[in-house]
Amino acid sequence: MCIIIAKQPRQTIKKSHIYEGFDSNPNGAGFMYLKDGHVTIDKGYSDPKKFYRAFKDVEREYPNSPIVLHMRIATSGKTDVENCHPFYTRHGVGFCHNGIISQYSYANSQHSDTWHYVESVLNKLPDKFWTDKGILGLIETTAVLSHSKFVLLTPDGPIIFNEMAGEYHQGIWYSNNTYKQSSWLKYMTDDTPYLSRDFTGYRGYVTALDDEDDGMGGTIVKYMSKDVQCDRCRLKFHPGDIYEFEGQSLCLDCACG
Repeated sequence: MCIIIAKQPRQTIKKSHIYEGFDSNPNGAGFMYLKDGHVTIDKGYSDPKKFYRAFKDVEREYPNSPIVLHMRIATSGKTDVENCHPFYTRHGVGFCHNGIISQYSYANSQHSDTWHYVESVLNKLPDKFWTDKGILGLIETTAVLSHSKFVLLTPDGPIIFNEMAGEYHQGIWYSNNTYKQSSWLKYMTDDTPYLSRDFTGYRGYVTALDDEDDGMGGTIVKYMSKDVQCDRCRLKFHPGDIYEFEGQSLCLDCACG
């Protein structure tokens, strides 16, 4: 599914947002920025500390550049540097994708759907296609119809496609909510854990223990962890909004789809 984070010059992304995004999308990370007016891509990171350190180094060295980060969770293609985002197009601009473009997702392919989309579509577009409103409209349509989000970094700055499907936090655009953490409650009775109503399927780790009796014969255990992730679309949801279906934990949209 992946996550894209797009920041403008002198905006600050919280460290926790990058680490959380990496934890939820651990199959390779990268970022793109402008260096002397040209798009530069640095990718292939499998270690969040090295990724964050490289990003901060570029942010300090090029404070007037927008930066677009991408963290991947593999849905097609190999898990390797070549399939990491961002991708260069033949025009020297950079491209990131969050979602699945099913018509470019091929079984047993070494390459991801994004790689195929860049090769089959973007690389065949004319020079400076990002200045053509008609072409941008067609790319927008592809993003919307595939329930995807795209970010193109050009020498003129970033262009976000299907922007409304993402969200802004303090002026920074996130393609989905996998950068967030939440706090929930879990109950323990005897040696058997059970979850209060609407918490089916919750996963997490204990950060504090409260001996206060909850009136239900158990102890309250406080959790600070991620929301439950849908196994199909990889977005995070309140635990009560996840359903077990054919051996998978799915959100309502994926379960009904």
